[in-house]
Amino acid sequence: MPGYAGLLACIWGKYFVQIKYVLKLKDAARANGHGVYSVAPTVSIRGAAEILAKNKVGILIVEDDRNKLIDVLSERDVVRALGTGEEKNLDANVEAFITRDVKTCRGEHLFIDAMELMSSGGFRHMPVVTGEKCADMLSSRDLAHYITSYASPEEQAALWTKISWV
Repeated sequence: MPGYAGLLACIWGKYFVQIKYVLKLKDAARANGHGVYSVAPTVSIRGAAEILAKNKVGILIVEDDRNKLIDVLSERDVVRALGTGEEKNLDANVEAFITRDVKTCRGEHLFIDAMELMSSGGFRHMPVVTGEKCADMLSSRDLAHYITSYASPEEQAALWTKISWV
């Protein structure tokens, strides 16, 4: 199992959870097979929606002209833009609807830390960054895959009771 080593034991709420293998986020995100798609802040909501649909992804990285991560645009942000009933929002720049103050993690961070942050923050995607650039994207699906593949049934039960992705 590349990227897995050692034992992890942690207190999560009132649960003691021992995960048999420690997963570095760079390995979890790499396994998702989707890649990272990005747009400039000046791309229209219509253009961003087309990229999301074409690539079957739920989030886009919004980058400046030096490929520096600015924020993200999620499918929820697109729905929020369209849900106003204002047809003009289709042609509005994504920067008017992006998720600001995006939470990120680094490839060397542990799975359990990302899972707790995503669950408590109520978001399903988190950029994995190197410096100021997005190197990969971690999704709640990646985390669920890890739990179902590598945690014992007892560990799964303890973890699932503490997770809530909205």
